[in-house]
Amino acid sequence: MKKHLTEFSKIILCLVMFTYFIGIAFGMIIILKMVSSGNSSYISTALCGLFSYIGAPVAVAIAFYSYKAKAENIEKIRNSNNEEYADA
Repeated sequence: MKKHLTEFSKIILCLVMFTYFIGIAFGMIIILKMVSSGNSSYISTALCGLFSYIGAPVAVAIAFYSYKAKAENIEKIRNSNNEEYADA
């Protein structure tokens, strides 16, 4: 019985996404406090900074994982085609 291990890249991607959602929630709480205190002059700057700071690493992580999955799938297809022709 083979135990299925989660790939390291999936763990990293999950942690990055978790950090993304926590950061968004924390940032929105801070922005809502800014609105309630009457200091609304910096809200757009705060939102832009928040989304850039949190969104950029998430975009890189998703792009890396997609590229890695693509490379693995191409290799699987290539290997399955070789096995198919070897059986003939």
